[in-house]
Amino acid sequence: MILRYHRAANFGDALNPWIWREVAGDLLDDGSSDVLVGIGSLLGFDFDPEADKYVLTTGFGGGDPENYGTAPELDERWHVLAVRGPLTAQALGLPRSTAVTDGAALIRHLRPELSEGAPIDCGWMPHVASLEFVDAQALAARNGLHFLDPRRDPWELMGEMARCRKIVTEALHGAIVADALRVPWVPVKQFRQVNEFKWRDWLQSMELDSVRLNEAPEDFSEAMLRRIAGHKLGPAAVGPLPGLAAKAYGAWQRLRVRPRVDAVFRRLRQTDGFLSRDGVLEDRCARILELVDELRRSRPG
Repeated sequence: MILRYHRAANFGDALNPWIWREVAGDLLDDGSSDVLVGIGSLLGFDFDPEADKYVLTTGFGGGDPENYGTAPELDERWHVLAVRGPLTAQALGLPRSTAVTDGAALIRHLRPELSEGAPIDCGWMPHVASLEFVDAQALAARNGLHFLDPRRDPWELMGEMARCRKIVTEALHGAIVADALRVPWVPVKQFRQVNEFKWRDWLQSMELDSVRLNEAPEDFSEAMLRRIAGHKLGPAAVGPLPGLAAKAYGAWQRLRVRPRVDAVFRRLRQTDGFLSRDGVLEDRCARILELVDELRRSRPG
């Protein structure tokens, strides 16, 4: 089978090759026409209708067709072993029993050798798309947070995550991996591209239905303010006007918005983090490994 995942410099996506090589490496074959659909909100994207598609802990990004597409119509070419959570199962018309959890939970059992270092009080991982809008380094520095850049090498990042006392995260896989490493985590939503359907899907899969995303005001970087000013001004965006408009909004933001942002992040730094129950995590990991064995037995040869 060919492993299908979103190939981007993004933490959760970048875990795919390592996890599936460790768990199902004997099933992977780049010359095959069959597809193993991996970790990520991939189910709304285009797949070869003639290929057999084996879905293993994949999710759907409900409510955002522009970024995540629409739920596929399942036919005999789709073989759904497990999806990320009950909301994905419902969106695809699947039984609740197919909702297991996200495959990144397997880090609990496949934990790589992580470099040692000094303890980190509190990490912060923004959504990768938020990095287009926010000055993440500055936000972290102002609030005593350790910036966990989701674009970095995933193994280096996991090493830093394992040293954290707690992680505040806008990235879903920041929470999933922290949970697998048994590092408490706190969810936050600062920018609108954070998909709450995906969060609730995973939270319900781990029996964490009562957890809600904390919200922080949007706090734009200077570069993004210039882009926003140019867009808002339209044909009038000539000469020094965009820069002046960005400078004026930046001053207002520093005076009125940023103190509210910092108050949220400082509060979250002190808030108790969440963890799924040990038994739930172990059960979900065991079920994924069982399904891989079932897939292995079902394959010819």
